[in-house]
Amino acid sequence: MIRYLVLVLTTFLVLACTTRPKVPREFPNEKEMAELLADIYIAEGAINNSGYYHGKSDVKIPGYYRFVLDKHSLTKQEFDTIVSWYTAHPQLFKEVYDDVISILSEQEAQLASDLSKMDDEVEMIPELAKEKDLWNGRRYYKLPLSEKDSMDIRIPFTIAIDSLEGGMYSIQANYKFKKEDVLEEAKLRMIACYADSTRDTIDSKINKSFKGAIGSKSYNAKVDKKLVSIEGLLFDHDTSKVAEVEIRSVKLNYLPPMEAFNK
Repeated sequence: MIRYLVLVLTTFLVLACTTRPKVPREFPNEKEMAELLADIYIAEGAINNSGYYHGKSDVKIPGYYRFVLDKHSLTKQEFDTIVSWYTAHPQLFKEVYDDVISILSEQEAQLASDLSKMDDEVEMIPELAKEKDLWNGRRYYKLPLSEKDSMDIRIPFTIAIDSLEGGMYSIQANYKFKKEDVLEEAKLRMIACYADSTRDTIDSKINKSFKGAIGSKSYNAKVDKKLVSIEGLLFDHDTSKVAEVEIRSVKLNYLPPMEAFNK
């Protein structure tokens, strides 16, 4: 993916634009695009450092990029469309690319500073960095739950959040569809509910697999508001269709914000 971006950028930088284009409203703006591409570069670095050979092991690599796209609430198709638009406007894309370099440089400097501080706090970091699993329901479901169940089985959940400030919440489960299942698609829905009655709703498509596939979604809690609960649907689907699926290893992990490491 990164090699493709670099190639396209190199090709289009030789062109000139007479007017500054306006980014479509539904696309990430220049700052957001720079942050997205910076995250893609970091994912590329993780792949290279993992030792994966870009060949037979490529089936594992998309997971790195999927994490980045989930973070920015984008599908691969949406990402490809956005990149195509930016590369069609090389002057704007060059400005975005310059911002990417600045972001990566700042992150590198911040990392060096954080590592220096960690040397003095090595004993407390493992406890602070450990994820907490907040899931309080069943971890295994087999749909339909019984022969008498209707087709509207979406498995709602509510997790009360107590005394946690900021941080990232990540829900995930393994979904295994039966071969005779006629359901075309399904979604995992997470709703962040705040004390001021505002709500953030985010969906993630569940890939239909007969061997089992991980469905996941992450959410960064707002630091200026009090989060009171994480709600949602573990399996949102077209209720007019039959859903035969096994759901295993349900988790709702909480990772404290980076500020917690410096307290």
